[in-house]
Amino acid sequence: MCCLLSASASLMVMRPVSGSLSGRVSLPCHFSTTPTNAPSTLDNKASAPGDQDYLRIKWTKVQGDSETIVLVAQNGVIKIGRGYRGRVSVQSHPEDVGDASLVVSKLRASDAGTYRCEVMYGIEDTQDMVSLNVDGEF
Repeated sequence: MCCLLSASASLMVMRPVSGSLSGRVSLPCHFSTTPTNAPSTLDNKASAPGDQDYLRIKWTKVQGDSETIVLVAQNGVIKIGRGYRGRVSVQSHPEDVGDASLVVSKLRASDAGTYRCEVMYGIEDTQDMVSLNVDGEF
């Protein structure tokens, strides 16, 4: 199990995750769900629904100086990058559990590499990196 991401912008490369060709793995990404909206001292009105924290999850595959979009999820809308459609997913309500881990199924040799998880929750912006090794006959 990995540790929670902090609010700092520092990157920590996590212990590599290994999976088998055609198999399924979960790339860990956890974040704090501590509310970031402070009560206003100017008025005591309840915050409107639009004022609540929003969650944005972005997974990319890092290759040298370039990054390939794997998945972006925000406000219930999920966009999946070409080559990953039908093979990747995240929790349906990650803000409830602080878990933005990426599940990759039908693993391919080309999936091996380093992935970056970026989570924006309210004013918090956290990121982490994890390496994926794919074992099996190529």
